[in-house]
Amino acid sequence: MAPPIEIVTVIYHNGHIADDLVQRSVYTCVNPIFIYVHHFITLTRLIQKINNYLPTRTTEKVVQLLFRVPISFHQGQTRYISAQLLDIDDLRGAMEKILQNP
Repeated sequence: MAPPIEIVTVIYHNGHIADDLVQRSVYTCVNPIFIYVHHFITLTRLIQKINNYLPTRTTEKVVQLLFRVPISFHQGQTRYISAQLLDIDDLRGAMEKILQNP
């Protein structure tokens, strides 16, 4: 059996999504959080892990997870759209997309 693959995940906490003419969806925040997750993590465990890393973990919890989906290339730049992760199938699809487009 192959070892689990770890994927670096960037958490944009208390940020916003900006529209960019080239990239389309661009996430921004003051202090992004970088965490590693196994590609087979469950949605519940991912939310728990993110909550543990939040600087405001005692007062705030994750209410929405968005994934920046690469959709096309434009003049050498990757274009993205945002997709909400609602269930394990959404998370599995996001992980597969990451593994296909490192």
